[in-house]
Amino acid sequence: MIENYFETTNFYLATFLCSSGIKLLRIDQTEGDRRSKFVFLESEKRQELVNAFLVEKNTKVEVHEFITQIKRLKSALYDS
Repeated sequence: MIENYFETTNFYLATFLCSSGIKLLRIDQTEGDRRSKFVFLESEKRQELVNAFLVEKNTKVEVHEFITQIKRLKSALYDS
């Protein structure tokens, strides 16, 4: 059964998922350290993308979109 959300603390995975059209629900601060947790809406597409990013290492994303998402996520991290 698919949960309603997916969480990661990996900034570049989060950027990749955003660039690939996966909906970011929120960014939470983790307790006890300075890391942030990116919370995404769960989907089968998300599972495939994470596998491609972490295991297959054979992923494609539009470079301009990836850079835009890096800026967007950093802004959200530092403005909160």
